[in-house]
Amino acid sequence: MLDKVVFFNLMRSGDIHVSRSLVRKVMELVPAKEYVYCHGNNEKLLKDIKNLQHSSDMGLLRPAVGWWFENNVLYCNTWYNAYDVKFNTGMTIIHLTDLFRYGLKETLDITLPEGTYFPKIDYNFFDVESINKFLVLSNKKKVLFCNNAPLSGQSTDFDMSSILDSLSYTFKDLVFIVSNRRYDKVERDNVFYFDDILEDECNLNEISYLSTKCDIIIGRCSGPFTYSQVEENFLSYDKLLISYTNLTGDYHFGLLDFEPPIKHCKLYNFTSEDSTILTEETIKVIEWVL
Repeated sequence: MLDKVVFFNLMRSGDIHVSRSLVRKVMELVPAKEYVYCHGNNEKLLKDIKNLQHSSDMGLLRPAVGWWFENNVLYCNTWYNAYDVKFNTGMTIIHLTDLFRYGLKETLDITLPEGTYFPKIDYNFFDVESINKFLVLSNKKKVLFCNNAPLSGQSTDFDMSSILDSLSYTFKDLVFIVSNRRYDKVERDNVFYFDDILEDECNLNEISYLSTKCDIIIGRCSGPFTYSQVEENFLSYDKLLISYTNLTGDYHFGLLDFEPPIKHCKLYNFTSEDSTILTEETIKVIEWVL
């Protein structure tokens, strides 16, 4: 038995989220007296993972290396670029799984079992009662609209208010829930803001829960939109995910790259930063799906 397994990531909340199922698997495979995840984000993010402690002390960790084992402690860098030279397949769950597989084999000669390892959250550990109360108010189809400021290089920040305004006007029979109160508030009967449903400075897991109850998810690859990338959404064929990013091809965790293929949600990615173009393309897709 090891004295400790230390997971660490110097990046933001989304990077912590995407590693959660792989972290759980390592904890199953590697017996240790203590499991710690070192990151500089809110300690609440992974509170549903039993026996995993949080630490914000990053002082002794090396940022740009992979995994290492010393003094009966396993150190696991969970960042996409932890093995930058060895892996260059993009920011997908396949890439991250390969990284974990290599790290386990290199340090402890343990083989990571095959699997999809999509993020899964035990929402019982989070405050979802107010969300459930909101959901029963209407049986209309729901849209999670993630307008948060993207904190990664995958997306460019711009005002999405005009897109929300046009979509909510065009689709009056849809209920829109907006992740962040930014720029001008869109005042419509079918537009709601998440902080009116639940007030919490760290609400990413709760927004994730809401996303599993929505039919359409729109956003950019950061924050709430990243937390909507969970197994329940990915494997729901009737669900629609629309992304506004500067990435081309399949970036949604590489869902099109699995062998054998998996049945997944409907995916659309638009790389334009022109709000008019994005609005037109989004309306076309929603009309087609509905």
